[in-house]
Amino acid sequence: VSQSRYERQTKQFTVKEGRVERIMFVCDYSDITTEYGKIKCNASGEEILEKYGSDVKILCRKKDDEYKLKRRLYDVEKYGIRFGLEYNKVLMFLVTEPNKINSEKNKENWDTCK
Repeated sequence: VSQSRYERQTKQFTVKEGRVERIMFVCDYSDITTEYGKIKCNASGEEILEKYGSDVKILCRKKDDEYKLKRRLYDVEKYGIRFGLEYNKVLMFLVTEPNKINSEKNKENWDTCK
């Protein structure tokens, strides 16, 4: 039986020189209670846009693969938040210092949606 990487909640912390620089939380598919910035796991992209408006930059996969149409990143650089969505449902939160989210982007795989 194969498992999706999102079937279990995961928390990752990056600590540098004694301070937390980055926190990532991967949601479980059934989780509707965990939230960050009033956006819950499994919330839609529309909910993120309602909350953060023009501060949101939506990133699409560059590669033409099976994930291209399924996955999006919603970055709110002003607050240092990245939401990872699959099938328009939040499955991941990444929090770092404001305006550092862009450095978290894998430029080989992601670009601003057109």
